[in-house]
Amino acid sequence: AEAPAPKAPMARPTYGPNEADISPRVPQCQREFGVFCKGITPGRNRLFSCIARQILKQSKAQVELTPAETLEDLVSSECAAAVHTYRIELATHPMTMNYAMKMQCGRDANRLCAAEVKALNATRTMDAELAVKHCLISHKRQLASNCFKAVLSVQIAASKDIRLEPRTHQACEADLAKLCANTRPGEGHLRYCLHRHREELSGECVEQLFESEARKAADIRLNPRLAHACKSDVPRFCDNMEPGSGQIITCLALHKRSPHMSHECVRELNAFLQIHTSSFKLDPRIASLCRHDIERSCQPP
Repeated sequence: AEAPAPKAPMARPTYGPNEADISPRVPQCQREFGVFCKGITPGRNRLFSCIARQILKQSKAQVELTPAETLEDLVSSECAAAVHTYRIELATHPMTMNYAMKMQCGRDANRLCAAEVKALNATRTMDAELAVKHCLISHKRQLASNCFKAVLSVQIAASKDIRLEPRTHQACEADLAKLCANTRPGEGHLRYCLHRHREELSGECVEQLFESEARKAADIRLNPRLAHACKSDVPRFCDNMEPGSGQIITCLALHKRSPHMSHECVRELNAFLQIHTSSFKLDPRIASLCRHDIERSCQPP
């Protein structure tokens, strides 16, 4: 009898924690590795970053082939899917496999999240890694610049694709399959679908979704549908305002009746406010204007 064919290698890393990277043997990306990443030594997510940058470049440009180009000049959908599989793996191990987070946030993690780091060193579980990440997010105002950028990058990616937020995705996986099966992932579409079906969600999904929204409610960069719809309105009405404190969303809300605000922005802003006025923790206007009073008066006993 013929021997069974060997299984194709997965997009999981073949290196130790310090040298994690997408496997250079992933069959879906062999052409792309040769075209776009020739000469790059795998490790420290260099190979992954190379392909991911090319995918992002194509996405931003909404690439259309010229007569002189062929499909050989683009990353294939099969390779892009394999890269995303690895991206999900990174999301479940943000402090060991994500080299940028590990290098840029090690000092802040030890300084601000000592208990969580101790638990991570003892167990090396996904929950322990996510606990360190969430601790860093909760101390974002105290992070060094490089760590802040690394944490924000992880948050932005997760805001666009709920599959990169492991706890929320696990809690809502059954609901996504039941209610959002025909929704295209990316740009916040799956998360928005869950909100539209909020009354039908499981209790576990609602709880995780609430916690997730509370962490990102005040930052327009972490709300991709709103950020995209209002990209021309923000400089028009809210120029020179720093994102992250709720000021930009508050500013947009104050100007939403202006005849000069785009219809797309008004529509997404109304949808955002409808979701986020259910609790003061989700309302960036209250969070921005009343932050010190909330911290002083609304802590649990």
